[in-house]
Amino acid sequence: MLVVRFGRNRLRLHTRVNQIKHSPIFKLQGVYSSRHVPGAIMVSKDKYVLDSLGEYMCHSLDPSCEVVGKCVFATRDLSPGEELTIIHTPT
Repeated sequence: MLVVRFGRNRLRLHTRVNQIKHSPIFKLQGVYSSRHVPGAIMVSKDKYVLDSLGEYMCHSLDPSCEVVGKCVFATRDLSPGEELTIIHTPT
């Protein structure tokens, strides 16, 4: 389960339950695009997804999630209330 909260001047996505490292958290439902638009998540080189939940995931140099295809996975164990963040450069 996920929740969107206001923090540090914008809406941010948080988990409401414990997430185990490498477990799937949610699947991006948006369509693929070959160009970046505001709110889109980069999923591979020159490939983006605009998703209603994903747009609230902020960038971090120590991300709590990674995107593989359209699936968002935990990169470490997460506690309820932790923010879901990604790195904008896909691996």
